[in-house]
Amino acid sequence: MVAANRALLYLAITALGAARLAAADDTHPTANEQTDKTASLQVMLSQAKHMLVQVGETKPASECVLKELPLIHYSDRVRRLPESTLWVWEQRHVPVLFCKIERIASGEGATKSWQYCCAPATTEKADVTWGRNFRWRARESSFHWTPLADKPEPRGLAPARLSQMKAIARGFSGRTEQTPAKSQQNLRLLASPLHQYAAPEENVVDGAVFGLASNGTNPDVLLLIEALDKPQEKSRWRYAVVGMTGDAADVTHQDKSVWSKPYSDGPGDYRSWMWYVTAP
Repeated sequence: MVAANRALLYLAITALGAARLAAADDTHPTANEQTDKTASLQVMLSQAKHMLVQVGETKPASECVLKELPLIHYSDRVRRLPESTLWVWEQRHVPVLFCKIERIASGEGATKSWQYCCAPATTEKADVTWGRNFRWRARESSFHWTPLADKPEPRGLAPARLSQMKAIARGFSGRTEQTPAKSQQNLRLLASPLHQYAAPEENVVDGAVFGLASNGTNPDVLLLIEALDKPQEKSRWRYAVVGMTGDAADVTHQDKSVWSKPYSDGPGDYRSWMWYVTAP
């Protein structure tokens, strides 16, 4: 009898939990929503494919390869961006440029224009062309790697190294500020890395890209962490930060400020990164 009562109690609790989850979880798309999402992703992929990315000052510069799946598909209600994606271009399997493609909608919900935020992840100069419409060439580089000399040696197995990278990422935080409104928000680390890669020929045993966001899952800052085969500056770990927002941002590591960017007042060429909006 006791065992039977326990079984009934377990079933009741399980049913109640399932009901609560079903009521709270509105993320499961209907068939029509899934079709719309797939079609929308195809449109944004076509936008990304229109971009030619080259890196290096040699002539001709080396062309980079687009990863044809977005690192994240998100919306940002605070910034009135109903649908957006983040893409990466790689060279020899290493990220060299990130670009947000964000749909700006009219009041009726139709696409009004496209917004691009392009930020290189390389010390070399980037050259980006949007078909025949627009071209941007970086005039300087703000990207740099910083060694993490106080971390344990990278582990031998990939899952263990990923655990190490996640632990390192948890040591980073920060905040953003919309300067005119004096609105400050804390950055939080997104739960999972947005991208993983390896490039042994480039001395990278393992690498991961993490996102820090202040609004939902829209990554304001990207954090790159790499495990190296041969140490550099007496370290086999290093990190770099890439800004992906027009807001002012400050990133801290173990309570020490390690990276910052000023507020950017609208689209434009910011020498080391680009904010571009197509005409309506």
